[in-house]
Amino acid sequence: MEDLKVFIESNIFSAACPKERDSEEKAMFKGGIVSLDLLQSMRPKTEIESSRLSYVTNLCLAVPRPFPISDELSGLEKACMKLSFGEYEDIDLSMYGFRHELVGAIPTRGGCGNSILVVRCSGTKNGREHVYSTRRYEFGNEIVESLSVEEQAILLVEAIRIFNTEVCHDLRRLKIQAYIDRVLFPENEGNEIVKMTAHYYLMMLNLEPCELDFPCEKITESAFELPFVFRSEWEKVLGDAYYNYSAHEKALEYFRKHGCNTKAINCLIKLNRGNEAAGMALKEIESIGDPTSHQSRVRLCNMNTIVGTITGEEIYFDRAFDAYRSYEPLRAKGVYFLKAGNAKKAAASFEEALRLAPLNTEIQFLYASALTSLSRFSEAAAVYERLAADDQKNAVFLRNLAMCRIQLKDIANGLSSLKKASMYDNGAMQAYFLMSIKYNMPREIRYSLERVSLFEDLEDGVVYLVENRILRKDEVKSALMKNSRIAHVVESLMKRVDSIRVQ
Repeated sequence: MEDLKVFIESNIFSAACPKERDSEEKAMFKGGIVSLDLLQSMRPKTEIESSRLSYVTNLCLAVPRPFPISDELSGLEKACMKLSFGEYEDIDLSMYGFRHELVGAIPTRGGCGNSILVVRCSGTKNGREHVYSTRRYEFGNEIVESLSVEEQAILLVEAIRIFNTEVCHDLRRLKIQAYIDRVLFPENEGNEIVKMTAHYYLMMLNLEPCELDFPCEKITESAFELPFVFRSEWEKVLGDAYYNYSAHEKALEYFRKHGCNTKAINCLIKLNRGNEAAGMALKEIESIGDPTSHQSRVRLCNMNTIVGTITGEEIYFDRAFDAYRSYEPLRAKGVYFLKAGNAKKAAASFEEALRLAPLNTEIQFLYASALTSLSRFSEAAAVYERLAADDQKNAVFLRNLAMCRIQLKDIANGLSSLKKASMYDNGAMQAYFLMSIKYNMPREIRYSLERVSLFEDLEDGVVYLVENRILRKDEVKSALMKNSRIAHVVESLMKRVDSIRVQ
């Protein structure tokens, strides 16, 4: 099937701009596919051709589906086909004799993401077994044998399997990084498809932009034994990577090319091009018309929410909620009014959202914030109490609860909450230090002075304590000496204390 090779070649090295879908059948396919008509016109003559056509079709489908795989195919080709519809556990490449294992990770000061990865490889075609360590692609002075394209393909299959099955994010990143590093070792046998696929999964993993410019090469039978990704999918992920790195102009270029309209609108918002974003969202609303499916109702809700957030016109939030009755448009409406200083409308929106999602932590927090702005401290405190009970180490919840209690003249419980917050956030310790001074609590002043970090008015606070006889000089100096966070300024603070003349 030479046409299938032509189709693969076209889609690996180029991508189409989106066109209007003229049938339900074409809507099943991902956007950006080149020569889709060619793919749909193909008629296989053998089991192998049928499997290959089904495999390539799966790479184009929005929802891939299982298909029969010919027993006449190689182990690698079968593995690539199983990857296409998510049958990861049944992949078997033991017939190749090439073995690879991630045996450890040596941490560095750069954190988990910069660990030195240790991998054992054996059964390579050159017959040598070795252990290598690498920090990304730098292999130092160690002798590392090159890998054939087939061996690199085996590592890619393993990396893709891990990408889709490992539930621990950090472990997944470490494992995939190890295998991709080995695939991208510069002395390996060269192959542009392997290189492109490796960089695609690196972007998926780290979302670091990676521009590649590959020459078009002839697709052969061996290409079916390599995991590959079409250029359109690679460019969509590149757009995500640019967005992740706040390069919104570059991200917008790729999102527009591939009809990722919601993402393009988000880029325009980030670029402060609100009128363009609203105009684009309104066109989306017009194109959706009367929604007939769950997906179209959600899209209509999202687009109306975007227009409401940009324009501030309440009717769009209401239309969003009518299109899809969930808490999201109510939350967005509340956030808009809270930022606009209309706490009353914000509180009403959050209250309505909580009827649909009563346990949603974010909405509870936003509701409490709106109540605080309305000086409804008793109600706000009740919400913060529930939040703090569920997350007892959340310094923000505890600090806000403390301030509500203090506003309600419940000073003892307010300071108790603030003290607990200071155990998890040293920023709260500054507030606790100042509040302890305000309410003349010498014991708590000493406690906080032993732990507070340096801030602009610390010296003035220390002077105030001594001059107003709240603490003696020796008590202040003792507390300062115990505070390791301000060790670099303790000497100057103590000299300042000694210079104070107490009347």
